[in-house]
Amino acid sequence: MAELERDKVNDQQLELLVELYRHGAGFSRGISAKMFRKDHPEGIEGLDYLEWSNLLERDATNGEYRIKFSALLYLPADVLEPFFADLDAAYGFFHSAYMANFDSPIQLDMVHENLARSVNSPEECIACLKEPGLISVQIPKDGNPEVCPDERLMPHGSFREFFEWYRSLGDKPEKKENKNVEVNAKKRERILGTALAVLAANPDECKYGGVISGERLARLVVKHSGQWISEVGAVPEYRSIARIINIYQ
Repeated sequence: MAELERDKVNDQQLELLVELYRHGAGFSRGISAKMFRKDHPEGIEGLDYLEWSNLLERDATNGEYRIKFSALLYLPADVLEPFFADLDAAYGFFHSAYMANFDSPIQLDMVHENLARSVNSPEECIACLKEPGLISVQIPKDGNPEVCPDERLMPHGSFREFFEWYRSLGDKPEKKENKNVEVNAKKRERILGTALAVLAANPDECKYGGVISGERLARLVVKHSGQWISEVGAVPEYRSIARIINIYQ
């Protein structure tokens, strides 16, 4: 999850982002990029910037614009309020499902059936929560899609709480280049190297619902960190290791 520059979007780009969202560019649905660009010739460079900044993506299959999770940081609160209410309800459902039986995936049709009782668009909620790794979707051999809630749900009681934590990642002051950069790079390499070794030796312990879990892998990295602790200093906290693994996996 990359840190974001708080001033990276100017007024014109923000207007384009809001208009895209209001016209139907979401996570599971999109609008024609070609048509939108034709109707907004003055905004073509701004749209290109939004794509480059990973706030907007163009589907390679159907050419539709869809927003990325980080775009939620810039859309106005009043615009997002109905969607956030749905996300809170969906987050609560998956949080409870993980607490009840964390190792059991849920049939996708059952997820839709449950979410349809409390949210306007189950598909949008699923697609949104999947992007930051709060849930994952897999298709087993029998062909019936399953949803796996992830333990990343656990530290937060609602989607809004998770989102405030996510927002805080971009509020850290910029770090100046210094001698610690090289040390941190070496530590990151050691963490990832240890993660690969642990994954190869304990593949089943690193998975949840058949999918590699950065959090489970991070716990094992901490457990087996003796191989590199003396060379790079103190072992980073569990959440820092999990974040590194989730970025590079």
